Amino acid sequence: MDVRTGKQKWTFKGEVGSADRNPGPVSTPDGFVLATPDGAVCLSAEDGTERWRTQSGEDLDIDSAGNYTMVRHSHTARLFQRRQTVRILRSTDGRALWQGEFKTSIRKSAPLAAGRILAFLDPQESLRAIRLTG
Repeated sequence: MDVRTGKQKWTFKGEVGSADRNPGPVSTPDGFVLATPDGAVCLSAEDGTERWRTQSGEDLDIDSAGNYTMVRHSHTARLFQRRQTVRILRSTDGRALWQGEFKTSIRKSAPLAAGRILAFLDPQESLRAIRLTG
């Protein structure tokens, strides 16, 4: 919506939600990230154009902190072994700045950003602080 006129500027024409849940959109600087059946997609706040897209996965979860977006998704590796991939992306263009894979799921640990440092709790509830250089 245009805040000055109250008129609708654009709408997302795709399908929203992941395979097993429907997380809400996440605000980033000048955009919005939302879950779709194909993965996370970032849309420009100004005109709704797609800025970037990530791969899909089960239990897709998205959070934002400052200029960074954290995307987590679960997948099966080696028969019955559950893994969770955590990726830190630059919000403006979706460039991956860091990626980690864990044997267990992170329940809900929103990231915190301070300058180029991003912190979150890993599955063992240890605080991880990552210095992002990209």
